[in-house]
Amino acid sequence: MDVAVAGGRLPLGVDANGDLTRKGSVCAFLLGTLALFAVLPAGLVGILLSDAGMRRVATDRAAARRLVGWSWIIFAVTDVLVLAGGTAYLLLA
Repeated sequence: MDVAVAGGRLPLGVDANGDLTRKGSVCAFLLGTLALFAVLPAGLVGILLSDAGMRRVATDRAAARRLVGWSWIIFAVTDVLVLAGGTAYLLLA
C-alpha cells in the first residue's frame, strides 16, 4: 500500500514506501539479470545504486531519484550493448 509523502516526485518504478512497483519489479528483474550476467561489474553497480536509492525514498527524494535513475541508465545501456553485440555476432557469424 502506498503512503502519501510530500517532497518531490518518486523515483521511476519505486513507490512511496521504497518498494518496487509491479512493473518496476519486472523491468528490474529482466534488465538487471541480463546486465549482471553479461557485464558483471556494471550490473552489480546498477543493483547497488538501485538499493541505495530505494532506502533513501523516505528521507531524501532527490537523492533517491538520482540513484535509481542512474541504476536504470546503467541497466539500459548495458542491455543495449549486449543485445547489439549479440545481434552483430549472429549476423556476421
